[in-house]
Amino acid sequence: MRLASVLTRGMAVAVVAAGVALMFGLSQTWTQGASTPQQASTQAIDGGAVDEASAVPILARAINEAPSPGGPQEGIQVHGQWTIEVRNPDGTMASHHDFENALHSTGATALSKLLARSVSVGQWEVYLEGGSNACMYNSSLATPCLLLEPSAAAPPAGYGFNTLIVSSPPYPDPDAGKLVLRGTATAQANGNISTVYTYLNTCLSNNAPANPCVWGGSFWPGGNAMTQASISPISVQTGQQVLVTVKISFS
Repeated sequence: MRLASVLTRGMAVAVVAAGVALMFGLSQTWTQGASTPQQASTQAIDGGAVDEASAVPILARAINEAPSPGGPQEGIQVHGQWTIEVRNPDGTMASHHDFENALHSTGATALSKLLARSVSVGQWEVYLEGGSNACMYNSSLATPCLLLEPSAAAPPAGYGFNTLIVSSPPYPDPDAGKLVLRGTATAQANGNISTVYTYLNTCLSNNAPANPCVWGGSFWPGGNAMTQASISPISVQTGQQVLVTVKISFS
């Protein structure tokens, strides 16, 4: 309330000051030789010609330039920084890619439920999809690659990789304050990666986060799509290793 009162008084002072300045300028020109107020209104004010019609814009500008009682408006931002490296079987670098993701609509819903304690945190997944997928279902059907935490139930047919490590590094680590996901997959076919997701499984509210529930569905990925990005296709060849790092932060 005190802040709103101070800002309101600030606007009033700005308007009054503009009016006084205008009146002072007109009176000055009148005393310098104008015989009537009408003549004074068309003489120079502060070195510029101002007529009666322009006096209103001057006052309006003073009002518009007064401090806004609302102040700056900013929302909470979710940032997802991705790095994907493609390495050859001998360990040499084939390609390196950095890009940002966006918060998925179902991710926003999951966050609100987590903050309300109506669900608890489960396991994370990373999903790598392409126009021509690089992983295989039953060694015969191209399918997206899926990175899972080590204790997760692996999906059938061998297209899941239990390599995903989840951490939140402490200070003074450069990534302190961020959620970091790291994992790898091995391409089982020539293909590409053009859309990526992070997924988060949620558990019953009485489930301890230290012992998260395991996705038990009949299809993958499971849970809620948290973040997503569509990117220029990243080419991968059979036998190449795909190293993924996702750093999620808030501001």
